[in-house]
Amino acid sequence: MKNLTSHKCLALVSVFAALAVPNLASAATAATPIAGIYGVSSYVVSANATNGGTCGAQPGTYLSSYFYYPGPAKTGAVERHSINGSQGSFIQELDFPETPATKIDTWSGDYTSTRFSGGTPETGTFSTIFTFVDVNSFLATTTYNYSVGQNSVCTTVFQNTYIRSGK
Repeated sequence: MKNLTSHKCLALVSVFAALAVPNLASAATAATPIAGIYGVSSYVVSANATNGGTCGAQPGTYLSSYFYYPGPAKTGAVERHSINGSQGSFIQELDFPETPATKIDTWSGDYTSTRFSGGTPETGTFSTIFTFVDVNSFLATTTYNYSVGQNSVCTTVFQNTYIRSGK
């Protein structure tokens, strides 16, 4: 009797494990996230400026922001975050080019940055490599290049976690 109970228990565990496998497999090959607002947690991996310039974010810093993702192959992607520093407190908005098509795990191009209130728009370039977790979250490593003064360019690398928080 004890042996029969063990086999039933083992069979039940095997069934549950088999049911779980498709979910784990689909997470590894998750689809492109759905449109919406994502909370972003960022870690500054590196920040290096040429010709004596100074980057805004310093290595080892954690930042948070919001990212609006309009869906695959669409325009309107925007990130907003607050900055509190020597120049005062303000909100910075980054406007990005068309998003990548479904299941594409890289994105790059030019972006525009505006500081509110009354900031002058600035431009830079970015390149991102995504790891899709599921339709509501993804990871990314992003490199930004932007001017930080006369003949000085900052290259900053961020590791980001995106979690969908709204529509």
